[in-house]
Amino acid sequence: MKIIGWLVLAIIPAYFVACTGISASKSRAYESIGFRDTRTAVIDAFGAPDVVEVPGKPFLRYATRPCSACAERLWFENGLTFGIEAWSVELDREGRVLETAHWVSP
Repeated sequence: MKIIGWLVLAIIPAYFVACTGISASKSRAYESIGFRDTRTAVIDAFGAPDVVEVPGKPFLRYATRPCSACAERLWFENGLTFGIEAWSVELDREGRVLETAHWVSP
């Protein structure tokens, strides 16, 4: 029983450290992206998107409306927050950044 107790005590802080690390890493990537950067630059900074939203197929887990002026919206989630935190990058038809956002659900 003591081993299980120690494992639980070790797992909880490890989870929070990992979650914070992912958030910090994605936030640095988010800060490095600028208006008119290319899709390639975005993927180089963030890695592969978790979801690619296209017009007509909105991904409304975080946003309240679909992307209206973009050709696609790339979503990068913090998988350890279970739908609480994500970053999005909207791209135009040429694959250039139009807008970025950091989404956090209450």
